[in-house]
Amino acid sequence: MVKVSVIIPVYNVELFVGRCLDSVLTQTLTSIEIICVNDGSKDNSLSILEEYKSKDSRISILSKPNGGLGSARNTGISKATGEFVLFLDSDDWIKPNACELLYKTAKENRLDILQAKFECTYESGKTNIYNHFSTYPANKVLSGLEFFNVAKPISNFNWDKLWNREFFLKNNLQNLEGVYFEDAATTFKGLIYAKRVMYLDFPFHSYYQNPNSITGITFSKKHMRGRIYQFKAITELIDSHNLWNHKGVMFSLINIIDILLNQYTVIKKYNYSSRLLRYFIIKKRKLIRDQIGLRNSIKLDFKSFEIMWIPINIIIVKTIILFFLVKISPKFVIIFVKHSFLKIKNCF
Repeated sequence: MVKVSVIIPVYNVELFVGRCLDSVLTQTLTSIEIICVNDGSKDNSLSILEEYKSKDSRISILSKPNGGLGSARNTGISKATGEFVLFLDSDDWIKPNACELLYKTAKENRLDILQAKFECTYESGKTNIYNHFSTYPANKVLSGLEFFNVAKPISNFNWDKLWNREFFLKNNLQNLEGVYFEDAATTFKGLIYAKRVMYLDFPFHSYYQNPNSITGITFSKKHMRGRIYQFKAITELIDSHNLWNHKGVMFSLINIIDILLNQYTVIKKYNYSSRLLRYFIIKKRKLIRDQIGLRNSIKLDFKSFEIMWIPINIIIVKTIILFFLVKISPKFVIIFVKHSFLKIKNCF
């Protein structure tokens, strides 16, 4: 059996995909398969993939209409045969011994998920080790729910982890499709189900801060839609497993909300009200359909949203976003207020 399946979604990355593939083809672990999912690229990405495939039989190419990262990753894992799976974005790259060290650690410890460190690389060439993992205990096997408690918060990405393929498929950890930020719900669900998780203090992955990537693009309707879908999927998951009192899970949920509240407000330093802020306004009167009291019965009509540019105070923007989130999950308001009080208290 192939030891590691490396799944690479590819969409209009002719400038970067060669660098990505070079890093995978030079891995010290040779028992790998490289599944490139061409997600409807319109540039020369497919030609580059075909050129690499002609030189290395470990590469396979799956072409499909554009459906986004989640759809491409799901397509890739449905064809994977490796014992473990590594997701790799096509503008990123990994260190030569990444697959070997990750596989060895995961295999020896019989892991469902192996979390590892990564570094951020910028257009200028500057590189920083991501410091998110300072609370993570290295080389210690924990259950997923125990991992929530020590992570504070968890990393929402699925490309900074090695996944046991059988575990991934058994628990239906496929990514959300058709929305941005598709991997957070997968990570939450995976950790809730995982019996054996470990953190490896090894920055194996170089995360390229591409200004044209999903995380580099400025605010858009798709961004907000993705964040809200992400929140809805995670709160439904928390509901189904009765985890509203689990401190670690709540901490990571609040982290997602903090991102949602802060990431999309474009503000001038020291002067909140002087810049144009983007936010959603209701175009139709009926925002929530089929509201019968329970969040599971609530369906958001995202077509009723329209992005507007309006000069408004940042507090009002955050209040509007919070209103939408409370509509999805009424319990959330209690958790958020408690968390905000603790944050204020800890400042003194």
